[in-house]
Amino acid sequence: MIGLNILAQFVSDHQRLLLVFDALQPHAVVVMDDVGLAVELKQRLSACTVIHRAWHPDDAEFHLKWTPQSAADLPDSIPVKGVVEGTVTLTPSTDEEKDDKKKGS
Repeated sequence: MIGLNILAQFVSDHQRLLLVFDALQPHAVVVMDDVGLAVELKQRLSACTVIHRAWHPDDAEFHLKWTPQSAADLPDSIPVKGVVEGTVTLTPSTDEEKDDKKKGS
């Protein structure tokens, strides 16, 4: 089983990338910051799970802002022409929520 991650902004030869994917036939692909490429790969590789992930301004602080409520508020998936959308909207933790976690509430 092959899975790949693509940082789309660094792909210099789009056609060559598509040929490599045609040859590898991966089972899963994560495409960062290019939903068009994600959709194109899904159309070419119908059996492949293709996930698009967009950069989010809170990426560097994800671990500081993720809360149980953030997870509960996420939809199961957001289909974009057969592509699973992996973008997460974070809800900042309040000091009160942090205190509750420490107390085990």
